[in-house]
Amino acid sequence: MSSPEKTALTSAIALAGGQAGLARALSATLGSKISQQRIWNALNRDQTIPAEWCLAIEQATGVARPANENLHCRSLF
Repeated sequence: MSSPEKTALTSAIALAGGQAGLARALSATLGSKISQQRIWNALNRDQTIPAEWCLAIEQATGVARPANENLHCRSLF
């Protein structure tokens, strides 16, 4: 995960009150269950944020996407 993406995700996690808090916020915003484990995986294992989460993270936490989201969010295609 690039530095701007990891910084943004780490900030979003902190603002949401932790990984579980961000998972709850994403679940509410997206309308589908996102677990704390998926947040951990995005941060530590996958090293990328799923594209469908990018806007939801921004809406839920106010943390802006890195300038070029295509470089930082995994493509849906």
